[in-house]
Amino acid sequence: MKDNLESCLDRRSVGTEVKLIEIYCENIELFGDSMQEILSKLAYKAVEKGSSLYFGTSIRGAALMRFGTLLSQVFERSMDLHQLSDQPKILDYTLNCAPFSIHVKIFYHEEYSKSLSSTSSALMSSFVEVIKQASEALAHGQILIQDLQTILGKVDHFKSVVAEIKDNPIRPDYLIATLALREKELYGYQTTLKIVQDFVYMCTRFKGNTRKLEDKIKCFEKLENISLNLLCKVAMLNETKHPDEYQPTVIAFELDEHVVQTIPHVLKCGQGLLFITLWDKRGNELAKQKGKALDLDEILTEVWEPTYKFWNDLCTRLKNGDLKFSEFEKYFKTTDMETLRNELMKLSQDGNPQWIDVRLDQVEKYRNLQSCLFGARAIMEVVKEFELTGNFNQILEILKKTGDSDTKMNTLDDNMMKTCKILTGIDEDKAKSLEHLLPVNCW
Repeated sequence: MKDNLESCLDRRSVGTEVKLIEIYCENIELFGDSMQEILSKLAYKAVEKGSSLYFGTSIRGAALMRFGTLLSQVFERSMDLHQLSDQPKILDYTLNCAPFSIHVKIFYHEEYSKSLSSTSSALMSSFVEVIKQASEALAHGQILIQDLQTILGKVDHFKSVVAEIKDNPIRPDYLIATLALREKELYGYQTTLKIVQDFVYMCTRFKGNTRKLEDKIKCFEKLENISLNLLCKVAMLNETKHPDEYQPTVIAFELDEHVVQTIPHVLKCGQGLLFITLWDKRGNELAKQKGKALDLDEILTEVWEPTYKFWNDLCTRLKNGDLKFSEFEKYFKTTDMETLRNELMKLSQDGNPQWIDVRLDQVEKYRNLQSCLFGARAIMEVVKEFELTGNFNQILEILKKTGDSDTKMNTLDDNMMKTCKILTGIDEDKAKSLEHLLPVNCW
């Protein structure tokens, strides 16, 4: 019966936890022993989840003392005493303990604080000091990364807790505004780390000396006990004119700002096979020429800059159709049109891919023209031998564009493709059959 009653009340208490705590604190003595035990358990659960009495009401005396005792029990039973010597664990506990902000509120109230047990008061004094130290570290940018991540993971509870600490040297509103800057700084480091790692990998494609960068990456591999000011040039809120526009400066890798700004461009270009092919070729040639691994300055000035210039010229000529087919076939060797389309999409960094369909159509036409080459040659030999008359300009143009002369991609026209259709069926064997029409000494 008792267990059934407890289970039933537990289900019904959802949404009425505050009222249940009030009944426990004000009227517990009106119930029998079994009911008191049930109410005690349910009130404990409610406080454990963060529910509380409404302060400022007429609750005083025994009711207030009962609530303080209940809160102290929740607080003392929920922690591992081994955490007391570890500041990050204390911070993590306080921000993950649902009723902690209520406990802080009572701790700082002259009358309510008397309801807490001596053990609870002593622990609160110690724990609040940890919150204040973390607040100062946050404000000055010297906060440990694990502490910052803990606070960012429990922002709302952190706001509630610091709002109740009356003697905190840092104002709650200043702390919360500063937290936005610290979040940007942490994200800035994480983003730059990924960029640097990808750049180091690109440099391993040839003999790139990136040992210094690799050492820095390894140095900050375990961030937990690293303070934020070692990773970024931290900003002070009162010195930042436009916090919303603030962009942090990462100092962990000791790179010039120009280098930090350049590396993302290298990686963006490196998404395509064309750039990577040129990058590898230039890097390997230069390393071989110098007879040593290339340092960072050499990579940026003697590999990146000339490679980008050449790549950009190829892309420009490809987009406007001035690239010659021989160049295209040299750098884009695939015959699969879908693979080719995906590769050209990576070159469309301006967000306008309309030129791609045009170029793919021209490539397909050019390859069709090449298949007509045998027929065109055979026909023109017959024309020449028998001195035939007529308009053979399109056939001559096919020979010109697929023979010794190099051709720009934008010079193909539809008339030429109509002629090509006529010649499509003339393969190498059929072309040889036409040769039999000619005298032997012609060949």
